[in-house]
Amino acid sequence: MGAFRAPLILVAVALVLGTFANMVLRSINMIRLGNYALVAMMVVFLIAAHMALVTFSPVLSSKALADAIGPRIKSGDVVEINGEYEAGSTLGFYLRRQVRILNGRSSDLWYGSFFKDAPQIFDDGVSFGRLWRGRTRVFLWTPVDQVPTLTGPAYTIARSGGKEVISNQP
Repeated sequence: MGAFRAPLILVAVALVLGTFANMVLRSINMIRLGNYALVAMMVVFLIAAHMALVTFSPVLSSKALADAIGPRIKSGDVVEINGEYEAGSTLGFYLRRQVRILNGRSSDLWYGSFFKDAPQIFDDGVSFGRLWRGRTRVFLWTPVDQVPTLTGPAYTIARSGGKEVISNQP
């Protein structure tokens, strides 16, 4: 919580001062100014929330990793997310391409992944091993503490927020 000290202090001060100012101004029949005090309170609150999200963004987002992959990726390359799609979904968004999922047939995607017309983007250890050893360049997004056993060379492309991207080619 130390990383969020400034945003938390801002929120606390804004809530106390804004509420108190609103109460005082309304009690002396200055309703419009009371409402302005609430508006100012919410502006400070939103600024503090933005500061906290910027601090926490490396954990929430994969933008830094997508920026590292972007200049290297070619049209035939494969981007794979290790684990649940939700953890790395921003990678596909920032790269503007379809991603594959390794050992992630669970959570929100589980039910729909068995439909006949569902995209065949789910890999298990065996199919991923074939893909990793093949000629296609693979970018594997994975949490640092959940790197799968890789058969063949592995090159770290980037790390950020407890996640990394590993490739089978330099």
